[in-house]
Amino acid sequence: MSDTPSNVDMPEVSWTALGAAWTRAREGDRPDALFTDPLAAHFITAVGGEAPYIKAGEQARADADADPLANPFTAMGDYVALRTRWLDDLLRDAAADGIRQVVLLAAGLDTRAYRLDWPAGLRLFELDLPELVSFKENVLRAHDARPACDRIAVSFDLRDGWSTALRTAGFDPTRPTVWLAEGLLHYLTPEDNQAMLDDITALSAPGSQLATDHIEADMMGGSHAPTADSTGLKYDRLVKGGPGTTPATWLERSGWQAEEHAVADCAVRHGRPIPPLLDPDVPGSVKDGAVFLSARWNGPRTTAA
Repeated sequence: MSDTPSNVDMPEVSWTALGAAWTRAREGDRPDALFTDPLAAHFITAVGGEAPYIKAGEQARADADADPLANPFTAMGDYVALRTRWLDDLLRDAAADGIRQVVLLAAGLDTRAYRLDWPAGLRLFELDLPELVSFKENVLRAHDARPACDRIAVSFDLRDGWSTALRTAGFDPTRPTVWLAEGLLHYLTPEDNQAMLDDITALSAPGSQLATDHIEADMMGGSHAPTADSTGLKYDRLVKGGPGTTPATWLERSGWQAEEHAVADCAVRHGRPIPPLLDPDVPGSVKDGAVFLSARWNGPRTTAA
């Protein structure tokens, strides 16, 4: 694609993972850091400073006092950091409750296998597109990164029979699992989201959990198109609409017990400002444009005889 370094070949959607990595790397520099992610900086270095998300992030730092909605890194503020910490805590709690199998769908440049303290015997599967997996593995090998759990990377497209590839890689559907779909739903069509959820449900033993976030398509286009386009990525091509209904409804009609978690509540809990694009006090914001979700699978519904 245009505006990307010539030494790295990845699909356009994979470049969004650089934005999350950039945010995680910068979070560790804060005195009040919600987490640290030393490996994130290595991904940024590997592509150089010309990737669109990196340029957008650096521009945001330069324009910190300008219009907060003019750049995705100022518009969404601490969103990625808050989401990362919320999911970290959810995974720690699940592991403490005895779950020993985790699947990261569209894992991107996630490094939880390396930076979280995992209990013995935990297996963590990462799924993503082959080009991104290859780039990530090369960087991890170059820095001799050692995971803190049994980590298995699986190259596959979530729109094309990924569940078979996951089982072939050693996934055990009889064990409770935590599924993470972080920053993913809005990049899939309603049909692809439902197919993915159907596969997750079919592979989930009772007691499994699913955690995700959802960003409304309107936040990635429409009146916010200049914000999104400042990254150099064309979100009108990348954003596919999400589940097609409210994410909690989407989960519940497939039998999951879902709970929404407001981003603003998470921000207050950690002493961070509400991201400007979600703050009702900021003109042009979208108050209800994003939400964190957790869900539990207790098995198929039964009908009384």
